[in-house]
Amino acid sequence: MYSLTRVACAVLPDTVESMKLAVNRLDGEQHAVPTGSIETVQCGLVLRSIGYRSTQADRDVPFDMKRGLVPNTSGVVEPGKYRR
Repeated sequence: MYSLTRVACAVLPDTVESMKLAVNRLDGEQHAVPTGSIETVQCGLVLRSIGYRSTQADRDVPFDMKRGLVPNTSGVVEPGKYRR
């Protein structure tokens, strides 16, 4: 489940059985505004994917070693840069 109106605010407990999500709403300028509501979602695994630094997994894929990522524009790799 992915939603722009939910943000993780706690993982419960340390063994990860569930996590709490703060419920937001989007204002007229598409900014997240807290509603004060909290939802609990049962889960067994939580992965962090924002702010990570990667390593080059394949020499055939363009990779920026200094920045630790595949070169992209707004998360999109240029067409034709990577093909299998």
